[in-house]
Amino acid sequence: MPGHHGEARTVACGQHPDGRAVAVTGGWDGTVRVWDLRAGAELHRIPVEHPVHAVALAADGTVVTGWQGGIGVFRLHDRRRRRR
Repeated sequence: MPGHHGEARTVACGQHPDGRAVAVTGGWDGTVRVWDLRAGAELHRIPVEHPVHAVALAADGTVVTGWQGGIGVFRLHDRRRRRR
């Protein structure tokens, strides 16, 4: 999938909280991206400003990323759900 500038060297696949099959990629361009695998479309772009060395996707929609000197934890949300 196009999107990263340079190499995307890490990927994790799983399910988005809304039920879609997704891939999470980390690139040397300093971004983490979430992709809808069926549509081939980028759902989210998270800038971290450092080359990303590792990504993991948990069943609850938590994305854990690692880069030189840091880690990040992000949460994917089901936008169809209403919060009260």
